[in-house]
Amino acid sequence: MMKSILILLSLFPLAVGNIDFSLEQSKNADPQLGVILKQVSARILQTASKRPFKLHHLNDSLEKTSSAIEMMIYQKNPRGTIALLKQAKEDYADNAIAVLLEAIVMDHTGETEKANELYEEFLTQSRVLTNFEALFLKWGEFHELRKIIYQMLKKRGVSFAGKELEIKTKTPFRDFVSYVVNPAPEDRFMNILFILVLLLGGGTLAIGAFQGVDFGRPFARSLWNIYILFWFAYGLWIFDLVFGLPWGWSRFQIIPIFLTGFVVVFVGLDIISAWQEKWRPLEKGYRRCPHCRAPVIELMTECPECHEKFEMGI
Repeated sequence: MMKSILILLSLFPLAVGNIDFSLEQSKNADPQLGVILKQVSARILQTASKRPFKLHHLNDSLEKTSSAIEMMIYQKNPRGTIALLKQAKEDYADNAIAVLLEAIVMDHTGETEKANELYEEFLTQSRVLTNFEALFLKWGEFHELRKIIYQMLKKRGVSFAGKELEIKTKTPFRDFVSYVVNPAPEDRFMNILFILVLLLGGGTLAIGAFQGVDFGRPFARSLWNIYILFWFAYGLWIFDLVFGLPWGWSRFQIIPIFLTGFVVVFVGLDIISAWQEKWRPLEKGYRRCPHCRAPVIELMTECPECHEKFEMGI
């Protein structure tokens, strides 16, 4: 099998390295493109028949891409090659290499404008190196291919004004890595703030728990809720760095709204609860402390909440 693949690749047309043949600008084409395409083609031809994916449509797409490569090597029937590549894209819409190969064939048939559109589609579609492409395309080759195609289109006068974000390589966890390695001043400040609040707050609550503080009481419960809220806010902060927030939200906008909204809600509910508790009717045999209005058994002379002493008759 390997021997037959090497024979096929030895026949790979030199025009692969000279994509802009139709415009007689082949001397401006990067020869590295042909080298990368030969290596990628070899891997596709070698692995396609093994059907390495668990999903049938991925294997079908890879096999049709492999068949198209064989037709390109022998320079047979460009229209049939394009039809095969289109079928490969129908089987798996994110097959970016099929888009690139179709662009190359279009280029060789003289349909430069259509080829340029397909090259742009390749740049847009290949922003992330997926598991499909990673089977036959190395990380360095992936970025080199994108760079070569981008520079070639620029030489052809194709404008990317307003499209730079659409074709920019999307690196997973890029913002998170940047945050860890070299955080922006705002991120650094917020990171220090979160760490201080979470460490000092956790220590304070731990000391209170050891001293027997009842976190079911309104004030202590509010502190506990606010502490938990800060953990959720910190998690939201990291989520934005790793995955990004939906609908264009920024962590600098949503975190203050999140914290302020829930603090107001939790503290407000605790205030209402405390007010209702202080003024609700008591059962027989109880009275209220004149200082803090906590319920006290009538026979007691010291409030268990504020520890103030009072006379029996009060």
